[in-house]
Amino acid sequence: LSPQYNANLGFSVLQPLLRGRKFDQNRRTIEIANKNLELTETQFRQRSTEIVAAVERAYWDLTFALRNLKVQSDSVRDAKDQLEHNRRLVDEGQLAPIDIVASETQVANFEQAVYDALNVVNQAENTLKSFIAPNRNADVWTESLTPVEPVEIAVPNLTLSEAIELAITNRAELAINKAQKDINAIDQRLFRDQKKPQI
Repeated sequence: LSPQYNANLGFSVLQPLLRGRKFDQNRRTIEIANKNLELTETQFRQRSTEIVAAVERAYWDLTFALRNLKVQSDSVRDAKDQLEHNRRLVDEGQLAPIDIVASETQVANFEQAVYDALNVVNQAENTLKSFIAPNRNADVWTESLTPVEPVEIAVPNLTLSEAIELAITNRAELAINKAQKDINAIDQRLFRDQKKPQI
């Protein structure tokens, strides 16, 4: 026949008998990718927990600062009352005039403490606003924040062993360490396999 066509069909199968039979570089890459996915989820959970804890801390710092400002304001009021009382006693001749100077100094010190407490309130407010506002142009930056959550929070009813178990379960750092340990185990498995002869 002219023209003549020749056709060939061939199959080739390569089966490692020792090195790479059960575990090779491709399987290692897939398993490490799965572990990295778990690691990313854990790191996201850890970052979310850190942000929530920072917001709660800023909220309670503001609560403390406002209560401290109230205490300092009450101290100024009491010091002024004491100053007026001392002035009456000096007018009556029961106290020396130097006691008025000491009372005035005490009033000035308490007034300075009020200004310091007011500064701490402003800083705590700004810290909390930076967490809850998307940018400095948000309306919340022009408002005054007032905490409404009660300070007295009920203590969880847990036994010590339950609390420790819950804490260990929710520790993202331990989950991250476990994922990295699993990745190291995958590498060790590959390197052990690579020590075998290639047949």
